[in-house]
Amino acid sequence: FDQVIRAVVGFAAAVDQLGDRVGLLVYDALLRAEVAPRRGRGLVATVMSELMSVEPTLREADHAGALATVMGRDRGRSTVVMFTELDAPVVEERLLPALAAHRGSGSVIVAALRDPHLENLAAGGDLSSSSLALAAAAARRLAQRLASARAIDSLGVTVVDATPPCVVPGIVAAFQRMRSRETEANGPRSVRVVR
Repeated sequence: FDQVIRAVVGFAAAVDQLGDRVGLLVYDALLRAEVAPRRGRGLVATVMSELMSVEPTLREADHAGALATVMGRDRGRSTVVMFTELDAPVVEERLLPALAAHRGSGSVIVAALRDPHLENLAAGGDLSSSSLALAAAAARRLAQRLASARAIDSLGVTVVDATPPCVVPGIVAAFQRMRSRETEANGPRSVRVVR
């Protein structure tokens, strides 16, 4: 959760420096926090304050409701960055249907933080049976994440699945590619970060 907060704040600061508006929507089954799209002085502090007021819960995320909220307000003029996990059941049962329902409504980036510990475990190195079992489980988990990312990508949604140090640069790069493609056609837009 702390890594996601750092990533959201880092991304908001980067987009603000690019001159675009940034908004925030934090949700699980309910809307937990919101910052209306804006730019400039105080934006990063406001985003940080809203994020710090949110306590993690075990409630299922209402991706469809969050996308409907953002898309309904901005009528496709936003780039939506969804920070979420790439767990196969959640992606298949909740995220993919939500993304499919809003296909073509606006630009969406799905951002996920990959645990570098998983990559280290999957690399193995120790030939003891317990280490091999851990390496196999980690490799299976990484393969499932890749399958989830590919399923999302098949809907035309950009996926950034990266370790904490790489996630903000990856999202900013994806955002800039979208921005350069869409600015001519759509004019200025706002960015909504949802978590």
